[in-house]
Amino acid sequence: MADTITANAFRIEPLAGSSNYGAWKVQMMDILTEQNLDDHVDDSVTPPDDSEASKKKVWIKNDRRALSSIRLRVAPAVVQHVQGETTALGAWQMLSHLFELKGQMGLVLARHKFYSTRANPEEPLEPHIKLMRQIQGELTSLGHTVDDADFAVTLLSSLSSQWDSFIRAALASPTAPTSKTTISSILTEEARRNNHPADAGEIALTVRTATRHINRFVPKNHAITPSNSHTRPANSATCHKCGGRGHFARVCPTRDSDDKEGESNQNGAHFFTESDLVDNDDDYAF
Repeated sequence: MADTITANAFRIEPLAGSSNYGAWKVQMMDILTEQNLDDHVDDSVTPPDDSEASKKKVWIKNDRRALSSIRLRVAPAVVQHVQGETTALGAWQMLSHLFELKGQMGLVLARHKFYSTRANPEEPLEPHIKLMRQIQGELTSLGHTVDDADFAVTLLSSLSSQWDSFIRAALASPTAPTSKTTISSILTEEARRNNHPADAGEIALTVRTATRHINRFVPKNHAITPSNSHTRPANSATCHKCGGRGHFARVCPTRDSDDKEGESNQNGAHFFTESDLVDNDDDYAF
């Protein structure tokens, strides 16, 4: 019972094929090591022979445990490749033969995948970052080490065009980027964008508030009105100054003082338009 609980306590992504073999191999070896079964996938270890009957019996039992541990952590489509294996080492070597990238061709394929992988702008970035780390691990296992700064720059380059201003700001730093700070900055910025998306309602509210403030300082016959406000047509209005129809009180002809004030303010005055109030610059300050 204790062995069963221990075996089931380690849950990893099942081996699906060459796409995740590198990460699976590392995690699977960690599990076997934790279970004291790693010797059973090491071809340099010689099993006990018939002269050591008691040790051989224990070895066979533990080897069966190691084989089960491996099979339980591969996808159903992969099980068929190891269902006929009778030893843990046989299953381990079969999976390595089928899915592990090896030699110069494996290195070329892994390098191409690492530098050509692009993030989907419609999906979260954390799975993409994990994929990039996984490919980096594959390259390391093939003898090609990707240094930290190279990983950070490649990760930035893999982001969509929506991140261009962020990338420019990150690369403008006088110090070389690190994977730790780059990943942290990307996830923080993604969270900020998700929590504070561009809201047209907020922009409209800002325009209306600014408009009311500006109208306090300009002649009433030059007052601006946001394009999204719902104002009554002038031809249906009644003037509260003179009682006439077809105009508003602020532009009533009887308000000579206002007209004079308007003339005096027209000299050199700048009257704002709605386009002056909205800043569409999306540049990101890193």
